Amino acid sequence: MRLPLLLLALLLPTMMWAQITITSNEMPLSGDTLRFSRADPNSVDVVPTGPNFTWNFNTLTPINQGIDEYESSSSTPYAFFFFNTYGLKIADTVGIGAFSLTNVYSFFKSTNGAFTAEGSGLSYNGLPIPANYSDEDEIFTLPLDFNDFDSTTYAVSFSLTTILNLVQQGSRVNEVDGWGTITTPYGTFDCLRVKSTLFERDSISINGIGTSFPVTRQEYRWLTLNERFPILEVTGTLAAGNFVAAQVRYRDIFRSDSIGTGIATVERPFIGLYPNPAQEQLQLTIPAALLWQTARLLNLQGQVVREWTLSETAATFNVAELSRGTYFLYLPGASAPVVEKIVLE
Repeated sequence: MRLPLLLLALLLPTMMWAQITITSNEMPLSGDTLRFSRADPNSVDVVPTGPNFTWNFNTLTPINQGIDEYESSSSTPYAFFFFNTYGLKIADTVGIGAFSLTNVYSFFKSTNGAFTAEGSGLSYNGLPIPANYSDEDEIFTLPLDFNDFDSTTYAVSFSLTTILNLVQQGSRVNEVDGWGTITTPYGTFDCLRVKSTLFERDSISINGIGTSFPVTRQEYRWLTLNERFPILEVTGTLAAGNFVAAQVRYRDIFRSDSIGTGIATVERPFIGLYPNPAQEQLQLTIPAALLWQTARLLNLQGQVVREWTLSETAATFNVAELSRGTYFLYLPGASAPVVEKIVLE
């Protein structure tokens, strides 16, 4: 009897915590309503990983909650622009004033071979503006197993106004760099850990004259079976070679004591500008996620007239010597750049 018992003892850890494979069955579906909680961006260390690894994040504390609701494209405001896809509303409104964009959606498709972003939709002055990816963003190449590695490209363009256009293009490198178990306040699960690095170039065209800037983003996701939402997701940017987390989300149940609830919000950092219109000085307030990145001021010809390294979350810049008129302030974001209109008078 000793040999069978010894074999059982050796095999038991493998039997309890088996390495899983992520397929299209674990991707979101049209009609899914998936609740998550947000936590402090500094609450997760993304560095430790590996085979048969144990991640313990059971001390995560919800700041607020949200719901990802995946709708058939036919039930969104962009029904006549996207077919055979489903949409996720990521924001009711982005921007303020003359540059307010509403009903912001992303559209996806899931097949046995990939989970892809197919396009985006937004409304400006009540008019729907669809944007199909000219090169689809393969968020995941499926199926996913430990040590999988792939690199894909993507490209999409948005005509935001008659004079302002934004093009995003780049490459996504996915690496399944860990497997094991993860524990959060939602429970304990077998998982794969996927690290995604996005080398992106954002181009702004003003009156047909363009300027482009590189942005490097990173996304960490712990995926499991039967949830169709990452058990944990950490997104941010690379600043001076270091990862700076901007958002932490994890799968969760409804918690009545959470600080706030609502739909998922676009990963758009809050930017404070005062005064606007400005005369001699411009006060800029940014979140910590944008520290040590570069803010650029562009004129209507698309030329960079000023650059500032963001070494503080609140700073004052002298703009008295600039010509009076309209400018655009460009800043990188966790998942998309931020463009703010500034008037000097």
